[in-house]
Amino acid sequence: MSNAFEKLRKQVLTEVQKERARQQSGEIDRAQLLGTFLQACLGNLGYSRDDFAQKLDVEPEFADALLEGLLPASEINDSLLEDIASAIDYEPNLLKILLGRTVSTSVSPSANAANKRG
Repeated sequence: MSNAFEKLRKQVLTEVQKERARQQSGEIDRAQLLGTFLQACLGNLGYSRDDFAQKLDVEPEFADALLEGLLPASEINDSLLEDIASAIDYEPNLLKILLGRTVSTSVSPSANAANKRG
């Protein structure tokens, strides 16, 4: 076996062990939750997986990994989440919530002033 194959094999086995532990503990797989949500959004929008990959300007395999929940949540940065949100016409904070992250609550100064008056 080549070193690359052996490295991949070990990585897959590690992920399988993590998944089994996660299932036993009842922990939510947030990347899988995001992927399921994205698949539903694509269906509602009438987008194919290739359309999604094109909108994100990524390889179809990368888009598939996102949609199947195979890309660990730790590897999905906020910039990518913003691109995804734009592609599916959702607020980025919703996707951050799905991944269990804190959300930014940026309020414009004019909106803040209006709230104080009202």
